[in-house]
Amino acid sequence: MTNLNVRDVLSAASAVINTPTKSIRDVLGIEDFDAFDVGLLSFSPALFLGRQAFKWFQGTKKQDQEKERMYREIIRKQQAAIVKQREINRELEKRERYHSSEGINQKKQIEELQKQVENLEEVINKLEELKERVA
Repeated sequence: MTNLNVRDVLSAASAVINTPTKSIRDVLGIEDFDAFDVGLLSFSPALFLGRQAFKWFQGTKKQDQEKERMYREIIRKQQAAIVKQREINRELEKRERYHSSEGINQKKQIEELQKQVENLEEVINKLEELKERVA
């Protein structure tokens, strides 16, 4: 959107009055105004400026709404990432508990097997003693 001030509009109006073959668009060098804007500028520069201010306000409002939407989207994505990270952390904690409990079970099994080995060595020693007595 082209930014215009009152002085630009008034000087353009004077130029059009002095040279009627030029259009207001050519004098102001504007391309983004519709026919209604040009007619309004010719009829009442004050109303034209009011309309342009209203358009600017609407554009600003739309920009603010778009910013707000983008902020909400960013926050939503960050919250989703946080939830995903929490899920990953929970899964890792489960795995850690499982492996630590598995390690404890393995230690118990090792201790039990060592006791069995000791018992078997004791049985072998007793059998050897018995064999020596018998022989």
